[in-house]
Order: sequence, then structure tokens, then C-alpha cells
Amino acid sequence: MKEQISSLTSEQAQRALLLFYEKVRDEIWEGSKPSPADIKFWSEELQEEAPPDTRPFLATLLYESDQYFRGEVAKILLIKFAEDESLLPNVEDAVSRATEPYMAPLPIIMGAVIVALAVVPKEIKTDKVHIKFGQLEEASKFIEKLTEFINSLPDRLWKGEI
Repeated sequence: MKEQISSLTSEQAQRALLLFYEKVRDEIWEGSKPSPADIKFWSEELQEEAPPDTRPFLATLLYESDQYFRGEVAKILLIKFAEDESLLPNVEDAVSRATEPYMAPLPIIMGAVIVALAVVPKEIKTDKVHIKFGQLEEASKFIEKLTEFINSLPDRLWKGEI
């Protein structure tokens, strides 16, 4: 699966991540799955409250049209989600569907979806990864998780080597 995800174009990777988000069952989320409106609201609030060192990352994902960067982050997330056996079928389906011809452009909130899926997982266990999704309830926790995620990204994303 990792090879399939890695071979996706930037647009396909983003589309696959969006399809994954749409397909993940509501039961996996604590409470209920956040709506696109919730995600947009939280991304705007996050941009205002984020530490200065994370703002360039957020701006690139949320507002700039750097599709390659967004695609690379989407691939990292898809690979992480594919490590969980319970989520693997959702990832496989999303990746398969994302490679089919599709004429509509990616939604404007795509960057916000990437940010939300990067930081919303509340519980991640190792050894066959078990991901439990939480809610976007507290901005401080959201910012903390985003900072952890940014720090976990490969240096090549930060140094413009992509």
C-alpha cells in the first residue's frame, strides 16, 4: 500500500485523503465526525492562535496553492492511516478511487481537511497502529497536536527539498 500511495500525484493524494475522510465511519470519531464547516472554523481559529513557528506551515497548507506540498503531507497521512488494519480498507478504497479520472477541482477547504486529519487523532497506539479520532474541542490541544505533527515531518518538507 505504501508504494501505491507514494506513486500518487499530489492531486490524487489530496483527493484520496478527502475520500478517506468521507468514508471513515462516524463511530470511529469520539462524539461525531466534524463537518466541513467545523473543520473550516477550526482552521481559521488555529491560524490566529498558532505559535509563530507553525504559521508558515499552516499558511502553506491552508491558503497557498502549493499542491505539491499538500500532496506530500496527504501521502504521509494516508501511509500512517494505512498502518491500522481497521482503516486499511478505507485507505485502499480511497486510493483506488482517487486514481480514476475526475474533472472537479479539489475543494477550497482541502488544506483545512489535511490539517484536521493531521492533528485530530486523539489516540495512536503503535504495533499495528490503532487510531482513535477525537473532536476539535480545545484550540490549545489542537495547536499542540499540530506542532507535534509538524515536528514529525521529514526535514525535506521544511527545507524545500521536495
